[in-house]
Amino acid sequence: MHQLIYVSPAVMNFAKPEFMELALHTGAENVKFGITGMLVFKNGSFMQVLEGNKETIKTLYAKIAVDPRHTLVS
Repeated sequence: MHQLIYVSPAVMNFAKPEFMELALHTGAENVKFGITGMLVFKNGSFMQVLEGNKETIKTLYAKIAVDPRHTLVS
């Protein structure tokens, strides 16, 4: 099992309902590919832990890195 953790500032503030919608949608998509983890949003930044197959995590992270909802993914 491979683990990846990243932090990134959001380009907009997410209210709780917006964040919950994002977390539920992305969580459901991740499960389809055998990825587990968690997504946190606090003080204008995301922190996410992803766990799963190394290549699958690599592919997902490439998509996350260009997502317009946040910047400076590291």
